[in-house]
Amino acid sequence: MEMLQEIFYKNVLPNSAAGTVFILLILLFRKMTERLSKGFVRILWVLLLAELLAPPLLYGPQYTMRNLSGKVQGMETGKKVPQGNAQGKPPASMQTEQIPQPDAGAEAAGVQKNEGTFPRTGQGALLKGLFQEIEMKAVFPAVWLAGAVCLCVVYLCQLYALRKKVSDAVFLPEDGCWVMEESLTPFVMPYLMPKIYLPDGLTGQKRMDILAHERQHIKNMDHLIKCLAAFAAAVHWFNPFVWAAYAWIGKDLEMYCDECVMRGRSMEERRRYSSTLLQSAAESSGLSVMLYFGESDTENRIRHILFLKKPCIAVSIILVVIVTVCGTFFLTSKDAEGKEDENTLTAGKNDSASGKEENVVPAGKEEDGAPAA
Repeated sequence: MEMLQEIFYKNVLPNSAAGTVFILLILLFRKMTERLSKGFVRILWVLLLAELLAPPLLYGPQYTMRNLSGKVQGMETGKKVPQGNAQGKPPASMQTEQIPQPDAGAEAAGVQKNEGTFPRTGQGALLKGLFQEIEMKAVFPAVWLAGAVCLCVVYLCQLYALRKKVSDAVFLPEDGCWVMEESLTPFVMPYLMPKIYLPDGLTGQKRMDILAHERQHIKNMDHLIKCLAAFAAAVHWFNPFVWAAYAWIGKDLEMYCDECVMRGRSMEERRRYSSTLLQSAAESSGLSVMLYFGESDTENRIRHILFLKKPCIAVSIILVVIVTVCGTFFLTSKDAEGKEDENTLTAGKNDSASGKEENVVPAGKEEDGAPAA
């Protein structure tokens, strides 16, 4: 249970907080580069997945978003230790009612010996609050883990159901794909060795365009990116910004794949490809880990194919700098932070030990230095 709390409070929550800021910046960048290549946006999405699912990849001398989002850990370990006042007395919140202990006279009068062993009123309230706080800390990680496991089960059930639908598919070695009798949209099944599934009846140039699109998905390793995005959404299921990012990642992967297939093609070929895309338009489930040929957002994909602009060298350099700065700011952390905390704790322990030694009175002497009688 302690390990689960540490993972949730020290990794998941800080990563989710930093990821929210990263997602907003990516959406702004995406809007600014709407008519340009989706390659830069695709890199930012990959960096976002690394930020959501991994600890800081590099450590450096500068403070980054990881250091700022790490303040979320205060929910679990950020309690301040109450300090004493100038006279050395504890604060009022830590003072407890002083209950007189039974002395020998009271014991002789019939008072039981174990009456003085009951917890004091203030101590009982403090322990009760402490137990309630510990219970609340354990509830949130347990709920988070249950939600993440349920979503992973949904993904696996969805994959299993689709696998049953295409169980009778026939492999065509000349095309390197599987032909299915079910009237499904062409898609890539995300195995370790991904497979392309096409509906029966595709012929001519339309078949060639769809095959080129699905092969480009595999070449770009989009099936792995889509699976990582689905896993990130399961891990951060409580964050609506991550779900929005998951939807945008699928759209941008499709646009960049169309862009790669149509690179160097004439306008007439782009129009024919757009017509094929429109005929194969399909709405996939929001939880899908598959890559469908006509997967949603068809109108924007056609516009991107027909009106794509190639950025000049100066704009490309600026975009590269922006991507590099974002990656550095969100994937690195200040390396001296942990060491400083450790040194602070060590110094505090040493000060406490030295303070105790100063208060020790040598044997055989009074506090004022006079010899004992």
